[in-house]
Amino acid sequence: MNEAAIIAAVDHLNEQLLTLPDDIPCSLEGLYPDFDFPDCGPEMYLALLEDEARQVKAKIGQAEEGPQAPLQRLLLMLVKCAVVLRLAGVTTLFDDDQAETVLPPQAGEAAAGSEPSEPLANSRRDTIAAERPTLTLDLSGLEGNICVIFDQAAQLLPREKRQEFNLATWEAVQSRPGKTYQDFLALVNSYVRLVDSSGWYPEYAAADKA
Repeated sequence: MNEAAIIAAVDHLNEQLLTLPDDIPCSLEGLYPDFDFPDCGPEMYLALLEDEARQVKAKIGQAEEGPQAPLQRLLLMLVKCAVVLRLAGVTTLFDDDQAETVLPPQAGEAAAGSEPSEPLANSRRDTIAAERPTLTLDLSGLEGNICVIFDQAAQLLPREKRQEFNLATWEAVQSRPGKTYQDFLALVNSYVRLVDSSGWYPEYAAADKA
């Protein structure tokens, strides 16, 4: 379990929560996992985080169109944190006991079990490329952080697509075990045309380098 990544993700979440309107509360604000006490550890924090996201998702379905915007922002904040925690190796009691720890693969290497996802991602990319904005990032560096990727992708999408993207990302988190870093890249690529300028991930190479 990557404790540094977990604390960094929770720090980032708490910083973002401060930017929300006062009438959009979050029960996790100021809360941190305690690695020395299992009852308050990262597993429990993740369970609380995902429960909060479920409640926010329900509120979005009940809210008028205007008030949905800050709730959508909150949902994306929670989802990003949940994804990072799962990629850092955190699981909950509700997960399959046999689920493998999920970590970003080494550059240029396919994650185990990821082969079925790639043809689907490539097929979808080919058929709807014209409808998607292009997101070019250096996935070998800081821009390869999944939070950065989610943020940048969401900013490129129109409001309705952004809402759809937030919910799809949340559903992907909930459908774990088995989700990998490359699975989340494929999800992003289904909403934007993801281009890796570093060339570390050939499936996301620029058209002139493919």
